[in-house]
Amino acid sequence: MQFVVFLEMIAASAKSNSGARDLTDNTASLGIVVELENIEDSGEDRALTNLRELQRQINALPDKPRGPIQFFVVYDSAIFSAADAQRFIDETGIGANTLFVAESVGAHGIHYYDHKNVGLARCETDNVLFMDSDILIEDGWLASMLSSLDDANVDYVSGNTTIETPRLFDKIYALTVPGFPLQTQNRKGLLETDLIMANSFLLRRSKAPDPLFPRINAYRGHCGIASQKLIRSGVKLYKQYDAIAEHPSQEGYSDYLARAYAEGCDAIALSRYNNRQTTRGKINRSFLGSGIRLVRGITGLVRRTLTKRHAVDLPLWGVPLAIAVGLTYFAVRFVGETAMLINTKLALRFSIAKQVVES
Repeated sequence: MQFVVFLEMIAASAKSNSGARDLTDNTASLGIVVELENIEDSGEDRALTNLRELQRQINALPDKPRGPIQFFVVYDSAIFSAADAQRFIDETGIGANTLFVAESVGAHGIHYYDHKNVGLARCETDNVLFMDSDILIEDGWLASMLSSLDDANVDYVSGNTTIETPRLFDKIYALTVPGFPLQTQNRKGLLETDLIMANSFLLRRSKAPDPLFPRINAYRGHCGIASQKLIRSGVKLYKQYDAIAEHPSQEGYSDYLARAYAEGCDAIALSRYNNRQTTRGKINRSFLGSGIRLVRGITGLVRRTLTKRHAVDLPLWGVPLAIAVGLTYFAVRFVGETAMLINTKLALRFSIAKQVVES
């Protein structure tokens, strides 16, 4: 019996000396990736406020991540300079915080999703947390995100990010633009999902493909492609509904319509990228497919506005206005789709999507 105990002690010592760890340990090392792209629209003050709140939440954790925390600010060097990024880090207070090792990483002409790929490639930590520079996290956000990985079977976790709706336009935006979930009161805790949201998510670095997000000439939609590839490979995706953050809507109507046109271009670009040779895939890349999406978009708009208006406190008199504004959104999106089908190169000249070279 004593010999068996002796062997168990040797095995435990060998595991400890080899550096093997239980991934359910919430003191795993942590990397944080923040992009600078969104401060062009939402402003630097918002980003600074959020990152100071993040530091407060880290300080409040009973068990800190095994340090130091790697903090990367990723930026497009065609827009920002290294000095801009370093000043941003200094103003957050993270540069002087002994819990962090901060670094700025620049790359020329990168797409929004490239920021995530670049940051992930630089991280050497067990877990990597991605945050957009324009979200505002609520109290308890970080603890909820990190605790999600207490389960060794969980590798990818999205936060619960919803649209801020203080203005009437924001309420209409939240109801009419597909993609952003509305605030829900009936869902709590960690639940399985089919989509990771790039604005706030956490992953185990060992489980991340390279690159995580594809390089496509599209404004948005990369999350869906990345999510489906992960699911097909057997990975389960989760959403932590207790990790609440707020995302701004568009600044005004012109930005709203620009997004609609870009998403129309995206619908065709993403369909071509998937290149499915099925009948459905071919229809998706045709005028017929665009027409079907237009009808589905409008019916979904009406249903969502009528049934979900209470989630954003839209008054009853605002319903016709929301539907009217939403109709212009889907009409412009349809224009973007048809323009792509007629002349792709010309259509993309008018899109707000950055153009990338696929690797």
